[in-house]
Amino acid sequence: MKNTNVTIKDIQIDLEELDTEYREALAKALMDLKYINKSPVEMRMGTEEEKEELDRVYKKDLRPYQVEEIIRYISKEMKEDFQFESYKTIEEKYLKIAEESKEKKKPKCALIGQDGNIFNLMGIASRTLKHNGMREESEEMVNRITNSHSYYDAIAIIGEYVDISDNEYEDEDEEDYYDDEEFE
Repeated sequence: MKNTNVTIKDIQIDLEELDTEYREALAKALMDLKYINKSPVEMRMGTEEEKEELDRVYKKDLRPYQVEEIIRYISKEMKEDFQFESYKTIEEKYLKIAEESKEKKKPKCALIGQDGNIFNLMGIASRTLKHNGMREESEEMVNRITNSHSYYDAIAIIGEYVDISDNEYEDEDEEDYYDDEEFE
């Protein structure tokens, strides 16, 4: 799962056309979702390290799931607001970006038919990602799974990173391994 080329700063800029409450909802989302420990206002007025940390967080490219969780958090907080209809266009924009980023090629991973223990499935998916040069994604997936709240959430997270299949060699572009001359 690659980055979306969306930053928190991008989201903040889009929210500027709406009331201040939307930017406050973004700040609350960042604190509640543990992107930052203090409010952005406190960090801007804090030490140089806090200012640099806030700047780094706001400029870092987000993963698709991060865009989704931030946008959905704001939606939940602001659903009764009179400007919510105006916000819906911003929400749709970012959810579309996140979805398109998720649709990028994921490696196939033969999980169907395996021992259903979540740690076993997580290990297989992690090895598949690493084998495909996606070590950072593997670490991110494992972290998200270990912090998930249910087996089904964990399976859904695995599905965000790998294309779950029953045969690791199954591929739409698979070559025909039969010698054509034998069948002419």
